[in-house]
Amino acid sequence: MQILRKCWSEQARLRPFHSSLNITEDGLLLGAGTCLAPMIQDHFGVRALDLDGREEHIVGLLSLAYQKPVSVAALKCIKRASAQWAKGAKALAHLELAYAGLPKFESKDEAYQLFCADGLIGAGVSARWLMRSVGLDTRELDLLKYAYDPGQPRVPAGSGIESGRWTSGGSKTNAPATPGRSGEVMSDANPDPIWPGQQYAQNFRQFPWGKLPVVGGRGGGGGAGPGNGSGDAEVAKTIEIPAGRFGEAAEHMRDAIKSGKPDVLTIDRAGTEANRAAATGAMDKVPGMHLDEYPPAMFLEGGAGASVRAISPKDNMSMGAHIGNCCRGLPNGARVKIEIGK
Repeated sequence: MQILRKCWSEQARLRPFHSSLNITEDGLLLGAGTCLAPMIQDHFGVRALDLDGREEHIVGLLSLAYQKPVSVAALKCIKRASAQWAKGAKALAHLELAYAGLPKFESKDEAYQLFCADGLIGAGVSARWLMRSVGLDTRELDLLKYAYDPGQPRVPAGSGIESGRWTSGGSKTNAPATPGRSGEVMSDANPDPIWPGQQYAQNFRQFPWGKLPVVGGRGGGGGAGPGNGSGDAEVAKTIEIPAGRFGEAAEHMRDAIKSGKPDVLTIDRAGTEANRAAATGAMDKVPGMHLDEYPPAMFLEGGAGASVRAISPKDNMSMGAHIGNCCRGLPNGARVKIEIGK
């Protein structure tokens, strides 16, 4: 609980507050820098939100933050916003986000709820189970499972046996605003199995969520020596660093870990810019060199107090690309272990 509160306190203090959905170079942000979807770049250099496979994650997080089911129609607006961003039309991208119709956060209470939900989902708890645990209707997630498209029209009622079925058109005319809100849940799936730590989610029913125990740990920058006492069960992936391949960057990393910096790190993409500024902003640049920080800025443990060293630009950029590629597909809050080879 203390770790969660400390992480929230630091994030709320250091991250810009987004009262509504906002697309930045880091991704889709809301609240105190919580990243709902990271920004990725294809081999043509086009940047867009990484939304594939994250649909349930996004709808679940938004529903938990607002404490009411969020329609899949909002996700459609987010996808259109990402497409506009990829074209370079940033103003149109934010206009599409506004069409989602989600209210602004009135206080940091909603941001805290979003932060807690993101931490639990990052620790392996399903968004569907969390929604059920607080009494939220999960039928919108069922619509995602059946690939429901809120912009796809239906044959008008009274047209015979085919009435109400989806057509093949793409018009938004007569599209239901919030499908499936009445009647039975549109799913014949069995309920999710009970998560072994279900008692941890019981406090979701009563806000504030500060009473919620930490599951799996979101932070963890404290402590000395490799691993900081975190068990391998908490680690989502081990990142192997061939020292011979990354030269000065690997040497800096090894020295930093030996001096007490953690080798188990927590992904926090939304905090990258703030962490880099906190670690290197007050330092003078070295001509022909890059300022390399460990822990890297994309991790929660980075930022103020990080080890900083001027190294070869080639080694710095190669190491950054390697770590970024190894973390691709892992959500914010996932923990990785750094292992340096020979």
